[in-house]
Amino acid sequence: MPSLVGSEMCIRDRRCACRFQDDGLSDTTALAADSVGRTLAVGSKAGVVNVYSCEQLLSAEQRSARPLRAISNLTTAATSLAYSHDGRLLALASRAKRNALRVAHIPSLGVYPNWPTAKTPLRHAQCVAFHPRGAYFACGNDRGHVLLYRLDAYADT
Repeated sequence: MPSLVGSEMCIRDRRCACRFQDDGLSDTTALAADSVGRTLAVGSKAGVVNVYSCEQLLSAEQRSARPLRAISNLTTAATSLAYSHDGRLLALASRAKRNALRVAHIPSLGVYPNWPTAKTPLRHAQCVAFHPRGAYFACGNDRGHVLLYRLDAYADT
């Protein structure tokens, strides 16, 4: 299956692999594609993050794409999106509101309700990233601090 981003064929031929209208019709503020080419996340000014299937986006008949899930756990613009190395986790954050960070489990399309907690010292999340093998998650905040969390599910990788 051709990848939505980074496809050598499309870059060499200088042609667009796919064009679609985001379901929410709101201004797009962040984009992220998983490294395995299964899903694409599109963050909006309204705080909604739509998760699309790349296979559906690349199908010839597809003109207006329907997301697999619209994640509406943020109330301000989604400014940072990042996938884990295997595409199982998606971190979404907004720098406009304090502690506005959520982590979604892509296979189930659910959002983890138990983290971050009210005591997690995130402040305003400026950027988010996963370790290349998934063992850690990092979040940079407005004070210039980087919070590093160990992901026990990936501890053996």
